[in-house]
Amino acid sequence: PPLPEGMFPYGYGWLIYPIPYGRKSPDNPKIKESDSFSEKDSTKLYTFITQCTLHFTASPHKYTHNQMKVTFISSYLMGVTQLWFHPYLVSSPPVSLLSNWEEFIWELYLMFGDQNLEHTAELQLSKLQMYNSQQINWYSIKFYELTVLTKYNDTALAEMYYKGLPDQIKDVLQLCPWPTSLWELHDEALTIDQRHWEW
Repeated sequence: PPLPEGMFPYGYGWLIYPIPYGRKSPDNPKIKESDSFSEKDSTKLYTFITQCTLHFTASPHKYTHNQMKVTFISSYLMGVTQLWFHPYLVSSPPVSLLSNWEEFIWELYLMFGDQNLEHTAELQLSKLQMYNSQQINWYSIKFYELTVLTKYNDTALAEMYYKGLPDQIKDVLQLCPWPTSLWELHDEALTIDQRHWEW
């Protein structure tokens, strides 16, 4: 079945098939170990899955089958989530969930994910604000972290990005041709902010 609408608004193919199968490369980057996940904070499930996917991408030679991915991610389940997975692990005959990455993510999300993840991200975006004492990097990182959880188009995101900027950046932007995309707006705002801190 498809994953619940709102979990990965821009698609989840990169989580299901995140890596090309190939030889081990000596240049594979070292990725921070994934944090464990428990039922105590459902909003962290998205980040947890992303961390695990980065781990798969960095070591494609180790995770050439979905079962390997499920085994890896299940080793980081704690508390009630670990108890939830145990019956699947010891079932006989083995259930499909153990070798089907998409099914595993589906069941994990239905049981322990934030069912209002998209709405939560939209609400946080609407309240996100950069202050005069801050540099734009913090604001942009937080903004893009939330946008991936929404379905807003580029125009809407550009308006929200502009809304959260401080007056010291908005005042200069109003003297320039209006950017045609979110990325152009981001680049313009970044340049203005960098010049501000150089003065």
